[in-house]
Amino acid sequence: MKTNLKFLAGAMALIMFISCSKEDENKDINSIEMGDGSFKVTTATMLGVSSGEIGHTAISFTSGTSQTEMTVLTLDVSSFTEETIEGTYSYPAADEEKSLNYWLTNYMAIEGSTITTHNLEEGEVTIKSNGGNNYTVDVFVTMVDGTTFTGTYRGDFQVQFANSNM
Repeated sequence: MKTNLKFLAGAMALIMFISCSKEDENKDINSIEMGDGSFKVTTATMLGVSSGEIGHTAISFTSGTSQTEMTVLTLDVSSFTEETIEGTYSYPAADEEKSLNYWLTNYMAIEGSTITTHNLEEGEVTIKSNGGNNYTVDVFVTMVDGTTFTGTYRGDFQVQFANSNM
């Protein structure tokens, strides 16, 4: 009888573990940190533009609740279509086709009437589509002023890809 109870308890624990992990896979995640502090994403956008075979996608995360107190992190990647956006991008680039643009990747902090902005020093970004406009973005970047952004954002984005075949 004790053996049956132990088996039943173990089976129930396994079922709970499996059901929790499946549930967690679909939850939004907002664990990006700026330096040592939280970077609560209030808006996530993805804008891909191209002309012919040349283009890029800007992925922006906004943290803040007003136009006079906010920080915007923009990650600019070399892919510019919904079909090719998934992958790992880095600077310095390990793969020329999956590069992170050091000049267009930046953060801008607005505090009252003071605006500061700094570009990318180095880093890596991984993008995974979860279906529809839901993406997972892993961020590990350092800016030229030493500020770091690290963590994961998984959730819905405002997405627009504007590609022309000129």
